[in-house]
Amino acid sequence: MSVLIALGVFSPHLQMLQYALLGLGLYLIYKVIAQFREGMEKKHLIERIGLFALAVALGLGLGAEGAFPAFLHVKTQSKRAAIQDQTGRSEVEQLMLAQSWSLHPEEIASLVIPEFGGFDDPKNPENRYWGRNPMKLNSEYFGILALLMGVVAVPWARRRPLILFLALLSGTVAAYTLGEHTPVHWLAYHLLPGAKVLRAIGQAAFLFAFPAIALAAITLEAVLQGPEQERQELLRRVLYVGGGLTGFALMTAVVPGAVLEAWAAIMWTDMPEYNRQLMSHSVSWVGRGAFLVACVAGAGTALLTLRLQGRLGVTPVVLGLMALTLIDTWRIDRLFLHYEEPARWTDFRLANPKTVEFLRQQPGKFRIYTVPGSTFLNDHRFHLPGADVVTAFNNYTLRRYDRLLQEFLPVEDIYRAKYFQQQEVQHSDDQLLGAIQPLLNLVNARYVVTPGPIKLEARRFPEVFAAEGLRLYENREVLPWFQLLPHAVVLTDEAKILQTLRDGLIDLSRTVVLEEPAPITLPGVDADRTGDSVSPSTYDYHEGVIRASVHATGPRMLLVGDNYHPHWQATVDGSPVQIVRANYVWRAIPITAGDHEVEFTYHSTPVTIARTVSGGCLLILLVWAGSGVRSRRLAAIERDSSAS
Repeated sequence: MSVLIALGVFSPHLQMLQYALLGLGLYLIYKVIAQFREGMEKKHLIERIGLFALAVALGLGLGAEGAFPAFLHVKTQSKRAAIQDQTGRSEVEQLMLAQSWSLHPEEIASLVIPEFGGFDDPKNPENRYWGRNPMKLNSEYFGILALLMGVVAVPWARRRPLILFLALLSGTVAAYTLGEHTPVHWLAYHLLPGAKVLRAIGQAAFLFAFPAIALAAITLEAVLQGPEQERQELLRRVLYVGGGLTGFALMTAVVPGAVLEAWAAIMWTDMPEYNRQLMSHSVSWVGRGAFLVACVAGAGTALLTLRLQGRLGVTPVVLGLMALTLIDTWRIDRLFLHYEEPARWTDFRLANPKTVEFLRQQPGKFRIYTVPGSTFLNDHRFHLPGADVVTAFNNYTLRRYDRLLQEFLPVEDIYRAKYFQQQEVQHSDDQLLGAIQPLLNLVNARYVVTPGPIKLEARRFPEVFAAEGLRLYENREVLPWFQLLPHAVVLTDEAKILQTLRDGLIDLSRTVVLEEPAPITLPGVDADRTGDSVSPSTYDYHEGVIRASVHATGPRMLLVGDNYHPHWQATVDGSPVQIVRANYVWRAIPITAGDHEVEFTYHSTPVTIARTVSGGCLLILLVWAGSGVRSRRLAAIERDSSAS
């Protein structure tokens, strides 16, 4: 169990492991209570609880490097850090973020008819998802027969504790995944460790599907070989539940439009017009899916009924249910299985070689800013390997940088409306890009990149390159990545800093904005900087090392256009110096006059501690396993000696 937990730590979504551990913990509580009622001694119960806790602790310890540094980052530094101030995300915004990508009532209805709320079919460019999330790239559907038989088992909860536990677990988790629609997630958000920094709560769906399927297995066992005295009651429940589900599916198949409109009138009274149009466009697709569900549910109900009436044997019932389940689930599952031959596709790393080579030939480090939005870079036709991009989606963006990016949103929204939704826009490219130019300068955005069909007309951003379906426009006022600055202003209010940077109220080519007094006395904004130079020799972000040779003609602040983070350390000529936050997001260090060798290194103490913990837990497991093997061998030797 410890090894499996450790492997789970390194899965793509850490919250899946958290949900699994919560489920295991709840099952442990159920087992302890059940065994206590059965008369198990308290010391044995305590031993089992202790062993479970030890296994979990060792598993988390083995995977400590993948769990705790990431958790601390998300909790303290990322955009999910709940900081109640003028510029950070408030508690309300954090709750909204945590509830994002939850399930909605339409997705629950889709457990009966998978097409009901729709989803984005990877093999069909037509959008059939009319629900409340931005998109739907999966389906929680686990089969109408499993749902049918799972519901049939619920009434046994009154006298069978396991069924009560499974039913409560499935129902509670389903309510949790509904996010804002029930109070369950709100309670979990405030009570469960780590809930405030996790999102995409719909991923907990496996935790309501598994107990539902376990309930279905209990029903199936009773149908196949249950006691005779329970068959009449079981038959009645099968007919009620099976008939109800089949009837609902048939009604939806006959009048899908009326059912969807009735659903919207009751469950989503303020549905946006765009979603309503998608819903109307999906009517025939929902109807076809409902008909298939009705056929499977009806046939499954018939098989279960015939078995309970003694008119069919175990083998044909099992084979029939297997065939129905495979047909029912495969028609959905197959849509998300896409087989590709890698040789058919261009290696992303080799895409757009002319454009990439042009960018590589430009001096110094810089970023690119994409219009409209950054998503088009994900298309292999427009990918630019190795380019630093100003805006892109990242779950773990630092809070300050995420807040800075929000200042770009009004302009980005206008461009998206213009090019994605074909809306008329009253602003020129000069006006739009000019509105964010102080920020583009700040983030070292030397080039604005667009797909070839989009041609910007901006005087301050002339087109300098066009090839391979891309256009590049140069920002000639961009600030360099490394700067030696002779003047500093101190601003402590984040809102004031953002306003100053956004509106270009300070000349950032000569002045740096700090949030505490400069650690060195600076000569002032008018100081002569002739002869100042910064020559980077090493810039290895993966290894966390930046080296540069610096020549300063007077006291300066060396500004580096990289995010400030407390794990960065700096030395000048081998001596440690203080790193301060500069220009809201970047970092800076003091430099005295003369020639210096500067080095920035990234060292994460949490990672070091986590690796030590992982090593210790691995040693404990090895010793434990070795002692167990040795004990069994000694016991075997003693048995052999006694026998002889």
